[in-house]
Amino acid sequence: MKEQGEVKSSFDRFVEYALYGAAFLMIIFQTAIVWSPLFGPLKNQNTHLGFCLSIMFLVIALKSKRMISKLIYIICIPISIGLVAYMAIHIDRLTMFAGFPEFFDIIVGIIMVSFVLFIVWKQWGIVFPGLVAIGLIYALWGHHIPGVLGHPPFEFGYIISNISVGFQGIYGMMLNVSVNTVFMMILFGSLFSITGVNNFFIEIGNAIGRYVRGGSGQTAVFSSSFVGMVNAAPVANVAITGAYTIPMMKKSGYRPETAAAIEAAASTGGSLTPPVMGVAIFLMAGFLGVSYGDLMLKGILPAVAYYFVASLSVLLIAHRENIPRQITKIDRRVIVKNAPVFIIPMAVFTILLLNHLSAGYVSLLSTIVLLFVAILQRETRPSLKELFKALRDGVAMATNLGLAMASIGIFTKVISLTGASAKLTLFVSTISSGSVIISLILVMVLSIFLSCAMPPVVAYLVVAMVAAPSLTEMGVPLETAHFFVFYYAVLSAITPPVAGASMVGAQLAATNYIKAGIEGIKLMVPFFLVPFFLVFNPVLLLQSQPVMSAILAFSALILGLVSGMFALQRFSFKKCKHYHAGLYGCTSILFVIAGCYHRFEFFLIALALFGGTMFHQWIKKEEGYDNAYIKTTV
Repeated sequence: MKEQGEVKSSFDRFVEYALYGAAFLMIIFQTAIVWSPLFGPLKNQNTHLGFCLSIMFLVIALKSKRMISKLIYIICIPISIGLVAYMAIHIDRLTMFAGFPEFFDIIVGIIMVSFVLFIVWKQWGIVFPGLVAIGLIYALWGHHIPGVLGHPPFEFGYIISNISVGFQGIYGMMLNVSVNTVFMMILFGSLFSITGVNNFFIEIGNAIGRYVRGGSGQTAVFSSSFVGMVNAAPVANVAITGAYTIPMMKKSGYRPETAAAIEAAASTGGSLTPPVMGVAIFLMAGFLGVSYGDLMLKGILPAVAYYFVASLSVLLIAHRENIPRQITKIDRRVIVKNAPVFIIPMAVFTILLLNHLSAGYVSLLSTIVLLFVAILQRETRPSLKELFKALRDGVAMATNLGLAMASIGIFTKVISLTGASAKLTLFVSTISSGSVIISLILVMVLSIFLSCAMPPVVAYLVVAMVAAPSLTEMGVPLETAHFFVFYYAVLSAITPPVAGASMVGAQLAATNYIKAGIEGIKLMVPFFLVPFFLVFNPVLLLQSQPVMSAILAFSALILGLVSGMFALQRFSFKKCKHYHAGLYGCTSILFVIAGCYHRFEFFLIALALFGGTMFHQWIKKEEGYDNAYIKTTV
């Protein structure tokens, strides 16, 4: 048994060295295509796919516990290289005669699709490959379905050709974005973790948390938002920052389910926060054919609204539960030393993107700046071992996401072939009977459901192809439609039925997952109104409005969010009675209506109701009212 273990350990070391070698070769390749076209777009995508398949098979082999499984995965690597070599050799013929494959083309296509979906299943779970599989089944046998849901029959070879060897599907826009944008972005983000910048965010959060009641909750909000902005993965972000913030919140007096919900909500918001926005913003720019810089600027005010809701909700909870201020010693040295490592590279990143340079080029330059700034100080200087590991992990993460995007290319092509998107649009229109509100609710539910258990970038790609067209057919501007589905795709991380961020938070808090999920919804429900607001009044997207209309809309939204939080938390400056909470809820709806439809009379009614409710609370002296502001804690 010992000898067998030694052989296995040696094999694992071989696989790990191979992974390092493949990762650095891919970095060289990706760096080269940033500076020049190199082989051309299609051949670059093909080479990128070969690296993705090979590296992910190495990663899966390293994780596998059985030797036979390891050997099978290693054998898949030369097969993967053979697939992309075949594509490179026959690229002219396959491009010219797309949709008319030869026998061996079909075999290559089947293996390629199988490899991509298998890896996505191993790395991301069954949800998304299952969705792709349903799409393929529909493409093959959907012609048997009567009525509008059916489609013309397609030959098997025709479908396989279109999703693989026909340089569509897998080789679509999604893989192109992975080649030219996502890889370098992920590599840039992965290097932050080894510079101590996470400690910088935590200390900033601690500093903010010292000045308000229940400051540990505010620490979680701000530190998790900063970290989430960089790694753009809510579930992973909860695991990173929650290990510190959740125990701290529980110690301060927050209930376990509340601590889990706060961390989940804060981590999720990072994917909505410029300049990175979960990398999805770069894909949105590709979809819409507009500048990334313009979209980044339009994402600022909704992100501010999100963290306004999160921060105020935490403040209300802290006062309601009488949680004291956080007395935590702040390490100002960490802040001073680590601030340049975050601020300078992010400033370079943002300024260059606003000057309309390509995202891949900007990410590469920002990575160089990050490493240069980090090595200037001993406290932030990574060791060679840390650097190599971060680069390897970054490449593994990027290739993992690259294959997920390739699988989305399959799904996208299936939707295009079968006309499924148009059928869904017709379905939504029929169910809603032309009502814009009902249509928006249906698209919201559809976006959340389709995004379950997916990272933001993958979730956005799905809803952009499936749900967004339903809104554009209703007359919603294309840009607004994509922001609408994007926000709900991200919010799926804290929304049932899966709520992945809340699930991880509940595990760290050692509490019931359902309770944590319910608390997360209560915490952030007011923000769920914001995407609706964007559709009816896109002032938050910085679209030109008359000054008074813009002021009215923004004021109505802020007051609507505040009154909504008062209702949900049942606390304003005092604990709310049931009827006070109900009045605040009605007020919130009136404010939102006023902002959406530019109705000043609704705004005045809502303002009067809001002020009257607060005044009644103030003068009411009944049992059960506690003025938490009077209570002092040390």
